[in-house]
Amino acid sequence: MSDRQLLRVQALSGSVFLLFTLVHLANTAAAAFGVEAYESWLASARAIYQLPFVEIGLLMVPLVVHWTAAVLRLRRDGFSRRNGSLRARLHRYSGWYLMLFIWGHVIATRSPSLIFGIEVDFTTIAFTLDYAWMPYWFLPYYAILALSGLYHGLNGLFLAASIFGVRTPDGVRFGVAFWLPVSAAGALLLLGIAGLAGLLYPTVDPATGAFGQWAIELMGG
Repeated sequence: MSDRQLLRVQALSGSVFLLFTLVHLANTAAAAFGVEAYESWLASARAIYQLPFVEIGLLMVPLVVHWTAAVLRLRRDGFSRRNGSLRARLHRYSGWYLMLFIWGHVIATRSPSLIFGIEVDFTTIAFTLDYAWMPYWFLPYYAILALSGLYHGLNGLFLAASIFGVRTPDGVRFGVAFWLPVSAAGALLLLGIAGLAGLLYPTVDPATGAFGQWAIELMGG
């Protein structure tokens, strides 16, 4: 497959996966408005994206294709491309971060339900941020993961449009019409993570949730 063909495959698969990414990130942002807002959004979204044909055909397949295309392009080009605009560099850095951690995130969020019948909810994320599971690791991990997904997905959408010959306004491609909404969305995501960490409002003890009880028992607590 030529590099041009591989680039188009990567662009198309990334654009499809972006649909789920935005829904998932909106769920994180909803935590800024309280536990009920987070759980309500999660329940509504899951009713759709956990349908087998959606989860496999519109989530896992595009993710596997996009990740594989990225790995193949990295094998050809390496990490040597250091030039380019700030947006291009941020796209690469966020992509590398996502490549490293995306599969661990998928396994951590889906295996409790698929294997143990424990649904991941507000208390699950809060447990990793507020209990014994190294909040000093998980807080920056979640923050960088969310911001990387937001930036890489939205910037990649405009790159995909260019690859497929779709014109976008210069202000969106290069100016404040891109940075302002992305920055606002990023700030909301950080507030959502702060809510999950119990920094914005009182929350229930995450150790009382199904995941927390299971994890404490697993750790011998």
